Amino acid sequence: MNLTKTCPVCKTTFTGRKDKKFCSVKCKNEQNNQKLADRYLNVAVARTEIAKLTAENLELKKQIALRNETIASLQTDLKRTGVLGQIKLGGAVVNGLINSFGK
Repeated sequence: MNLTKTCPVCKTTFTGRKDKKFCSVKCKNEQNNQKLADRYLNVAVARTEIAKLTAENLELKKQIALRNETIASLQTDLKRTGVLGQIKLGGAVVNGLINSFGK
């Protein structure tokens, strides 16, 4: 049984089987090519976003490493100068500061 339908690509009317969607092979190929193009565009956008997030992540890791190096350097300086254990904080002597520093 042939039905009258409208092609989703070129909008012309055609008659065909119940499951026929396009008026011609050209329109079918055009639709499928557009779907593939959209899919590749989505993949490209996703790759760009992933690259951006990876770069941000690397920058954060560098900042953390730099801060950890600074903390380690300060801890070493405190040990070397003997200031550790003699630091007053609000009137109370802070002992064992090096053990909790940077945790």
